[in-house]
Amino acid sequence: MSEAMRKKKKKSKKSKFQGINLNLIKEKLSSLQQGNRFQEAVIYAYYNYMQLVQGYYNVPRRPSQTAREYAMVMVKQVKLPPTMIYPFTTLFEEARFGKQSMNAEQYKEAFKLFIDLHDRIMGGSI
Repeated sequence: MSEAMRKKKKKSKKSKFQGINLNLIKEKLSSLQQGNRFQEAVIYAYYNYMQLVQGYYNVPRRPSQTAREYAMVMVKQVKLPPTMIYPFTTLFEEARFGKQSMNAEQYKEAFKLFIDLHDRIMGGSI
């Protein structure tokens, strides 16, 4: 194999999406949960979901798009299940823009949806 081919092969591996550091994210979410900072935890989980889908599917969110509009793109173009995306997006919207505080149950639901989406995307499970 020539040097140029080796460099090209190496370069293509680097540009391939490697995923997100799920263990680090779980640690941070656990710290937020222990501090009863449920709103921050839901927002942080959603932020990491966005990193995951944008990196994996290479479908960036336009600055003018709302979270709900981007969720519709993920359902229509990427075919992610709406039963996972829409509830997670709603929880994010409530955490980010709502007047009410989030509770432990809402956080648990958001965390479960985040993990399920991660496993579906990275693990390919159906």
